[in-house]
Amino acid sequence: PWFFQQDNGWYVQCRYGARPLMLDAKSNAVFVTKREEVAAALSAIEAAVKAGELDEAIAAVSKRQKA
Repeated sequence: PWFFQQDNGWYVQCRYGARPLMLDAKSNAVFVTKREEVAAALSAIEAAVKAGELDEAIAAVSKRQKA
């Protein structure tokens, strides 16, 4: 799932496969206080993806890690 309940609220993540994307330099999730706000957070992430704002984060997680 792209969202989960914790800390008296909900965390919303954007994932590339199984890996969460870094949404800024410090966080891979958006925190909302009500479940009803999850859809709006997902819409905001969708808009950021369409605008190319997460291209670098996608490129970073899509590179294969050497074992």
